Amino acid sequence: MSGIKSKAVTQWFLRLLISLFFFVLTACGGNDSGSAENIAESKATTELPSGLQKLALTGGGTLTAYATIDGDAANRKIMTINSAGAGSASVSIPGLSRAPHTIVIRYFYAVGGENYLLAIAVKNIDLSSGSGSLFFRSLEYDTDSFDYDSDNISNVAELKAGTSPGIRTDITAPVFTSGRRIRVPENTTVTGYTAVATDADGSTVRYSLVGGVDQALFSIDSNTGVLSFKNPVDFEAPVDSDQNNTYVLGIMATDGVNPVAQSVTVTISDTALESFSVIPQYRSVLLNGNEKGADSYNLYYSSDKAFDTNNYLIHNDGTYLTNVSLPMNVSKLDNGKAYYFVLEAVYGSKKILSAEISGRPNELAFNGFIFAMDAAADGRLYLGGDFTSVGVVSGGGVAVKSTSGRPGAGDYPLVDGTVYAVVTDNQGGWYIGGSFRRVGGLARNNLAHLLADGSVDSGWDPSASSVVYALGLSTDGKTLYAGGNFTVMGGKPRNYLASIGADGSLGSWDPNANGVVRALAVSADGKTVYVGGGFTTMGAGGATRNYLAAIGTDGSLGNWDPDAGAAVSALAISADGKTVYVGGLFTTMGGAGGTTRNYLATIGTDGSLGNWDP
Repeated sequence: MSGIKSKAVTQWFLRLLISLFFFVLTACGGNDSGSAENIAESKATTELPSGLQKLALTGGGTLTAYATIDGDAANRKIMTINSAGAGSASVSIPGLSRAPHTIVIRYFYAVGGENYLLAIAVKNIDLSSGSGSLFFRSLEYDTDSFDYDSDNISNVAELKAGTSPGIRTDITAPVFTSGRRIRVPENTTVTGYTAVATDADGSTVRYSLVGGVDQALFSIDSNTGVLSFKNPVDFEAPVDSDQNNTYVLGIMATDGVNPVAQSVTVTISDTALESFSVIPQYRSVLLNGNEKGADSYNLYYSSDKAFDTNNYLIHNDGTYLTNVSLPMNVSKLDNGKAYYFVLEAVYGSKKILSAEISGRPNELAFNGFIFAMDAAADGRLYLGGDFTSVGVVSGGGVAVKSTSGRPGAGDYPLVDGTVYAVVTDNQGGWYIGGSFRRVGGLARNNLAHLLADGSVDSGWDPSASSVVYALGLSTDGKTLYAGGNFTVMGGKPRNYLASIGADGSLGSWDPNANGVVRALAVSADGKTVYVGGGFTTMGAGGATRNYLAAIGTDGSLGNWDPDAGAAVSALAISADGKTVYVGGLFTTMGGAGGTTRNYLATIGTDGSLGNWDP
């Protein structure tokens, strides 16, 4: 970054981090927010140390602050920095009402044709009394989330060190695809909510908490977006601001350049309703649960996910049934459509809502032949045969709960074939590979991306020419590696191995195996892809690699050559990243005259055969 001196920048940021920002906001009028007299001209001022202004002028760049009121980014107010005297920034903010407001301050540093976002702070102020004041202290600013070149060093830290944050051309802000509300049972820190935002520029998105009256009760994983309570919450002793078991917070997603925020509401339900469950059937669902002493029970349902029970009529198929009793059958539903159910328990004047559950009715499937059938007068059809189970069609892939093995949601997309490989996208969704032609009603040749909300990614369609047996995701989550029996991927030649970007584009990675790939694992450091299968050569030059090989993520063939005696069908890497576990049809490892290893072996990442010999 030409023109910026390391020492000067260091001094500048040290002053920035100890500076105190002070706002004075006033509002006039009555309590009616719609009345004209409720609006007033308000002023906000920021006092900054003189060194900050001078350094902003001599450091080769310009420091600018913006104030945004109540999320109205289109009308943000620039706080022009004045270099005279001690330095100050001021702005006139017209039209504030006697009501609560959210103030967002953002700091940018412009240099070399780039405008770097450095820090952001969010606070709420209640002007119902007519006036109020805010203090923005250095520790209240988020600086870690802004990293233009995605090198895990913030813009502030890089400028402070006298280096450039890097040149980025991002002009598109992330877009939230995750919902705004979720309902969960009490006595757990798990909310079941994962924030998901996609970025059209392909940039890494990170998450943080901003605003919301109950923000302090939560934590969020900045990489995965998984939201958790800091402590378990009790339905009978709510700790939210209104003490009504409805917790409100704000989540920010940023690609290091463009931050966006979304309000999320987490509603807690009583454990008395935790047993509420659904079994899909033909054109109906069976609802089960343990009734525990409520005066009565009511049922809401809709085909809209996370529907609002207070306004159920505005939702698709919105229905409210009173005085229901479990178990109960809900009929006249459409096959292939997911429905969402919420049970309401009534205790006098108090009403408690269960967590939302879902089920998808569908055609019945039998695991054997039907030899006889007869219809009863009431319309029921009796069937006989050599089948032992009957259930609704689920397709070749289904999401299940890890604790019970039962389907975790009724809205997973139907796969019309076999799924051989699944890998998480680290955003709450999955990549799947196998032998299929349609997923969730969309044409998908052997590869598909399922988003966190259960929908099929409409923009991700690499189209493998044949079966996909193995998948692996790069450590940064931006590249999917696929192995199988295909020879074409995305319309271009790719013999048995290929890489696909998170945006669905075909990568240049082309190891060119001469036979099927059935297993794949990415090294812990993200630099090497280990593959196994039925191949005997690898690379454009046809280097010998019998059934096992290591390929750099840059496409180069590694020296790792265990030389298995027959085909390999499974691979796994140890937690410390030093050992590769191998399974297959081999009985030796190490080529002709090699060491006996019947179907299982370990090989070090240095190529040495391990002593492990089950």
